[in-house]
Amino acid sequence: MIAECAQDLLTKVQSIPALASSTGLAIGGVLPDPGATKIALPAAWILHKRAKNTRDGAANIALPSTVAQALLTYVVALYVPTSNQIATQLPLMQSVLKAIHGTTGPSGQRWYWESHDLASFNVDRMIFPMFFSINAAF
Repeated sequence: MIAECAQDLLTKVQSIPALASSTGLAIGGVLPDPGATKIALPAAWILHKRAKNTRDGAANIALPSTVAQALLTYVVALYVPTSNQIATQLPLMQSVLKAIHGTTGPSGQRWYWESHDLASFNVDRMIFPMFFSINAAF
């Protein structure tokens, strides 16, 4: 389910015309520039951030369930140019949020947008990690 959810995010982010050909899943595996210093902007990377057990008292149960119930969290790292913040960056961030938040994922649950932050600022590019979560059982 972890891989299926990542693929679902990739498909949703690639549905945004500005990111259709510049979105990848693996650092160095799909995009040509792991440091994101030369990649054409805008671009996005999707990274699995964490999976947290959501079964109540799971750590205290002697015989845990064979089914893992988890909250899966992913980062959509959005790389945008430093210019045209009102015309380009902010609408693109909103497009990513709308393409994912509230939509149904492979687990049958809905994606939840948690937050986004400014992680890095260089002369020609900014990086905004956008955090999305979904409940899943596997």
